[in-house]
Amino acid sequence: MSALDTVRREMLINRFSGWLEYYGVPRRQRRAECAELRGNLDQAIAAEGYRAAADNLGHPRDLARAVGEGFASRPRWVLGLYALLAVVVVQTLALMGTMIAFAGGVEASGVTGREVSGSVFPWVGATFFYEESGETLSLGVDWPWLWPITLPLLAWFVTARPWRLLTRRDATHS
Repeated sequence: MSALDTVRREMLINRFSGWLEYYGVPRRQRRAECAELRGNLDQAIAAEGYRAAADNLGHPRDLARAVGEGFASRPRWVLGLYALLAVVVVQTLALMGTMIAFAGGVEASGVTGREVSGSVFPWVGATFFYEESGETLSLGVDWPWLWPITLPLLAWFVTARPWRLLTRRDATHS
C-alpha cells in the first residue's frame, strides 16, 4: 500500500469515527469498529486499490448510521465545547468590529475632548464608550452581565444535548 493510500484510508476511518461518535456509539465500540474497518480496507486496497475499495464501502456516514442503530443517543460534550468556542470567537470579532465602527463614526462627527456613548445594533442593552483627549484614545463597552454568555451557552446547550443524561439508555449496548 502506498503512503497516499494509507493517508486516504486513515482520513476515511477518521470520518467514520466522527460519524460513529455523532450517532452515539461508545468509545470502545468505536475503536473496535474502526479497527475492523481498517483491516477490511487493507485487504480491499491490496486486492482492488483504494478507489474501488472506497467506492464499494460507500459513504462513512451511511456505514456509521447502520452501526449506530440501537445505541441510545447521548450528550455530545466535545461538539458542544467546539460550538461554544466558535460562538465566543465570532461574538468577540463582531464586538471588536462594532467598536471600531462606533469609533469611526465618532471620529467622523468631529467630537473631541469629551466622552461619547451610545447603543449600537445588534448589541441590545450594551453601551459603547469613546473618548479621545490629546494623545490618548479610550474605547469601551458596558453591558449586562448575562449578555456575553447567553449565545455561547445556548450554542453549547443545543449542540451538546445535556438533557440526554436524563433519558434511559438501551440496556443491550451498555
